[in-house]
Amino acid sequence: MSFTRDTNNKLENLNIGKKGIIKTWLQEHKIFTYEINEDFSIDVDQSVNLSNYKIDGSELPSYIQFNLIRGWFNINKNNLTTLRGCPYKVLQWFSCESNQLENLDCAPKFIEQGFYGQENHKLTKVMAQYYVKTSDIRGPFYTDQCVIDISKFPSDFDIYT
Repeated sequence: MSFTRDTNNKLENLNIGKKGIIKTWLQEHKIFTYEINEDFSIDVDQSVNLSNYKIDGSELPSYIQFNLIRGWFNINKNNLTTLRGCPYKVLQWFSCESNQLENLDCAPKFIEQGFYGQENHKLTKVMAQYYVKTSDIRGPFYTDQCVIDISKFPSDFDIYT
């Protein structure tokens, strides 16, 4: 009879360490179908609803960095000042309405079905236009400062006009 221990996953099995902290946070926020990548970014195989004050503070925790969301991503009504930690790619729509966003620097770079960012009064029209120009959004783009039908967005659009 041989008794061996799997010491490689000991900390992970105890939910200790960065991966364990990430798993605990995801479970607390009802995100169950996910993969934590080697760089600790998170791919999710479901829609993510973090709306209505589910985030403590002005941003996602520093250990949370979403990568790919295979659904929609809703982070409305959280008093966020930054989108740090939000996904790089969303296969449906992305919504960050009713926060206190100061910029769109960490917003997704690819959104399949539209961006909804109304009621973020610190954003400017130039910020919104620059984001649209430097991202791949397929669908409508809405903020209080700017409504753009992406399908009619000219490739030579001057963001400063």
